[in-house]
Amino acid sequence: MTEPVAARVTLGYSTTADRVRNVAPPPEDPLLAVIVSVQNPSETDWRSTLPESLTARGDVTFFEQVAWGVAKSRNLVLDAAETEYLLFADDDVEFDWPGILEGLALLDADPGAGMLLAAARDEHGRLRKDYPASVVPLTLRNSGKAATYEMLVRVPDVRARGIRFDERFGAGAENYLGDEYIFCADLLKAGGRGLHGPVVVAMHPDDSSGSRWGTDADRRARAVIFDRVFGWKAPAVRLAFGLRRRAELGGVGGALRFTLGR
Repeated sequence: MTEPVAARVTLGYSTTADRVRNVAPPPEDPLLAVIVSVQNPSETDWRSTLPESLTARGDVTFFEQVAWGVAKSRNLVLDAAETEYLLFADDDVEFDWPGILEGLALLDADPGAGMLLAAARDEHGRLRKDYPASVVPLTLRNSGKAATYEMLVRVPDVRARGIRFDERFGAGAENYLGDEYIFCADLLKAGGRGLHGPVVVAMHPDDSSGSRWGTDADRRARAVIFDRVFGWKAPAVRLAFGLRRRAELGGVGGALRFTLGR
């Protein structure tokens, strides 16, 4: 009798009670498990809104979080995953299953790597940002634009190093961005390794919280990320970053305020 194939990768969706019906995983596959973490502080009846495309599947597990905060939701998924690999997800992401399998193969070939920071396209088929032309080591510099749905992690490695999302950052928190970069930075600072490359695993619409620049709130939120990652070195790193991105930060004055963390 043939042994059943064990799932190897979990897609860990973070969503809200009013959006959970939008979750659309790839077709069922023996290698795939799906976890959906639902933020529901109002304790509304979201289960009755689920489409049959979700309720008829045998590979989807739902968890409810009676609080706001996408980082809390990501950590719930990280705790619950039972597969070797986990790819984080939002409810407006469409995944490329062949690309995911390519990512698994890269991590299989490098057992010491704790994660792959992969690539994604927008709804027009364009790459969402500049990605390395080939697979390279993950660094503090090249992980600065990380998006959660690009992060394919080796669950035992990140758990062993105690790496989690900082729940003070990300959508639903006062510091509404930076949770992905902090996760990557914490992995590297804990002695972990990662890969970064052009393997396309997802499609995400062009607009995102990480693409909003120019406001005082945005500038301050980005400054706090540098404090969290670089500590006492943060002002010098912010200065170098601010000079490169002064147009997005609101000109020379905005870059100066960013450097000072204001």
